[in-house]
Amino acid sequence: TRAAALAESRARNIKNLVMLTIGTGLGGGIVINGKVVFGNKWEAGEIGHAILYPNGRKCNCGKKGCAESYISMKVLHRYTRLKDRRVLIDRFNNDDLKVVNAVEKIANDLAIVIDRVFLEFDPELVVIGGGFTELGDKALRIVRDKVEFHATRSLYNILQVQFSVLGNDAGIIGASIFAEESINAEDE
Repeated sequence: TRAAALAESRARNIKNLVMLTIGTGLGGGIVINGKVVFGNKWEAGEIGHAILYPNGRKCNCGKKGCAESYISMKVLHRYTRLKDRRVLIDRFNNDDLKVVNAVEKIANDLAIVIDRVFLEFDPELVVIGGGFTELGDKALRIVRDKVEFHATRSLYNILQVQFSVLGNDAGIIGASIFAEESINAEDE
């Protein structure tokens, strides 16, 4: 996700961005002043393992209540009881109430995380990537609707929440940017 965040920031020509990838889990990447933030022990951006609900669901990391335990495609599949991703997407696009309600449930929790990200990092954008974006613009509207309550009480706005423009290529593009810049830094 860190590499994807770097690529998204460069593609959009912005210096401060936080990326959340919603796939098997919930990943995070932070870009500040055009640079990826790794942190002291390389844990910066592990947003999926920040506690969302104290003493909540058990997470694979061993803690309880991690955001990833509530926000992921795995969780969405569990909520809908649909194993096939294409079926899930088709039902969502055809307004299957059970699937739409599940997306809204995840979006409620995601809105809390997004609000926290804006208040802690004050990025220009929060970009969402991963399998969740396959749900399309309707899912983005749902997320923005859930974020709006928080945004109206802060200085950011819902248009600062966007889906990835690079899609699944963001990670590989970001990795190549990072490698190129690392090589150029060594040559200086």
